[in-house]
Amino acid sequence: MTRTKTTVVLGSGSHAHLRTATKERSLEGRLALVVNTAHITSIDDLTLCNWPANYDDKPSPIPWLAVVQMPCGYLIMPADTEGITENEKGKLSSSFWKLLSFAEDNGFDWVRLDRDGPVIEELENHDW
Repeated sequence: MTRTKTTVVLGSGSHAHLRTATKERSLEGRLALVVNTAHITSIDDLTLCNWPANYDDKPSPIPWLAVVQMPCGYLIMPADTEGITENEKGKLSSSFWKLLSFAEDNGFDWVRLDRDGPVIEELENHDW
């Protein structure tokens, strides 16, 4: 049995906030931060929409970034953000990178962007 620190988003819109709890877990798992697509730009949305799937013949624009298209958004898993090049970083907005940093800093492995997801006050918002 392991002790795991879990951070969850409570509420939605301008009332969203983070709450951290520690609980016992016997299963291995990954945590996903669910946020509104307003935390990325419309250009990011277009880029992610055209992101090649891992099984496509086209190479991924950023090899260590897994993007899965989902209904109303995306599921994103960064494998390693420390080795990012400036060229790779330029393919997505600063809002996108701040979102990934926020998720990592709060113990999340994945980011689930959803048009109906909560808006986090600490993150940039885009009205598109």
